[in-house]
Amino acid sequence: MNKIGYFKIHIKEENYLGGILISDERGIPVEFKYTEPVKPTKVQKVLYGKSLEKFLIEEIIMANLIEKIEIEPAIYFIDDKININIKRLLKTDVVMLKKTQLKPSKEPYKYKFIKENEAIVQLEEGTNPIRVIILDEDIEKKDELVQKIIELSKESYIIEPFFRLEEALEMILKGEI
Repeated sequence: MNKIGYFKIHIKEENYLGGILISDERGIPVEFKYTEPVKPTKVQKVLYGKSLEKFLIEEIIMANLIEKIEIEPAIYFIDDKININIKRLLKTDVVMLKKTQLKPSKEPYKYKFIKENEAIVQLEEGTNPIRVIILDEDIEKKDELVQKIIELSKESYIIEPFFRLEEALEMILKGEI
């Protein structure tokens, strides 16, 4: 059974933390890793300047989480362009998924590219379509990746684990876990 990786960075009040949720095709979690919140000091802010966020996200959070993962997913999903550079650390496909407010189509499991690397995909009938953004290095296999997303979505609502991951990271930040 294919495993799906969901990667998310959570930033709140200058606290940075990240999490990876690995699920099976049905959306059932099989692994969860996270970083403790990192709050940069005043000295770090001065020394790193504008590169501080990039350093924290890529070198501290992403690298740390990827190293900890025990189950290698067949694909990783991200939901924010801030996470695009995770692709540098992985051999696995990485695709960005975004919710839309577009009206549902009557044709489930259809898609249309609206840009070279961006498709609107109707999953289940009655749900809002999602936006699928293919990273530049994977543009030659964009149709294959969208088809993979469609197949995976027949087992579960593939965007929903992002909400669970966000909630778990918020609980960690509040010290509830």
